[in-house]
Amino acid sequence: MNNFREKLFTFFMITRVIHINHEDHEHIWRKDTETVKIERIHISGFKNLKKQVIELESGFNGFWGQNGMGKTNLLEALYILAKGKSFRPYSNRSDWEPENGESIFIEAKFRDSLNLEYEIRLQKKPSGRLSWELNNKPTSISALAEKIPLVVFSPDDHSLVRGGPDYRRSYLDSVLTDVCPGYAEVLTRFEKSLKSRNKLLKLLQKSEMKSGQISGGISNFTPELDTWTQTLVIEAEMLWSLRKELWPQFNKYFQQVAVPLFENLSSSIGIYYESMEELESLDSSEDFKPKYYQLLKESMRVDLATGWTHKGPHRDDFRIELSGLDAR
Repeated sequence: MNNFREKLFTFFMITRVIHINHEDHEHIWRKDTETVKIERIHISGFKNLKKQVIELESGFNGFWGQNGMGKTNLLEALYILAKGKSFRPYSNRSDWEPENGESIFIEAKFRDSLNLEYEIRLQKKPSGRLSWELNNKPTSISALAEKIPLVVFSPDDHSLVRGGPDYRRSYLDSVLTDVCPGYAEVLTRFEKSLKSRNKLLKLLQKSEMKSGQISGGISNFTPELDTWTQTLVIEAEMLWSLRKELWPQFNKYFQQVAVPLFENLSSSIGIYYESMEELESLDSSEDFKPKYYQLLKESMRVDLATGWTHKGPHRDDFRIELSGLDAR
């Protein structure tokens, strides 16, 4: 079983590097793999990297040194520059963002297969806010994530097989962002809507706790909460539709790789996407919206009691089976 898990891990790493060659939905998937090279790195004020300017060679580049010298921090800084977050599991922004007036500066020069140059910069403004720039112009993390398909191999990626659903969702979103233009924007809008609805649920929860009673239910479905619920339904439908259309291709690629990778075990391996049970049988977005809206109203009591939304695409997962048994 341990050897099986190692091969599963290898598959997930392969998927991160190679864009899926999609034939049936060319309007969605990137048509070929884009090669982006890193030519120069400038890092200042990131963890123990006080000031580093590195010119990279055109081929493979390696970094070596004793423990604690900052090798992994260098990779983490690059990942944060392109993705806006660390690749380390359970790493929060507070773990790397400087405090008390300290500065941070991360800059890298990229060149793509068309010989176009991209210069990406992350720095802390005088206001204290972090700012990302692409070729000296303000940009968004979602725009950078689509332009720079950065990949990291980490021992922590074993959590894809043995860990919880959060890590698998993050992995799947990362892959779909790289292969599907526009996916990052859809995901960002959904996450913002979810965050706003959860913030309002927290406020309503505190209000009812002060009154000494949490009734929940439709009586607490205020106009403002209804507005955010409807917004969440719209954004969730777009994310649900994209995942529903893209997952069969991901699964198809999994089966293609499984044959040479798992040899005799390939016929007994399955990978299955898990959404809310109430939504798995739906076929169209027209069916999704009213059904999901009703589910959110029905879960209002629980949502208010806890201060967060319990149902939606943010709870989706996928499972891996070997001969009908969970691969974990």
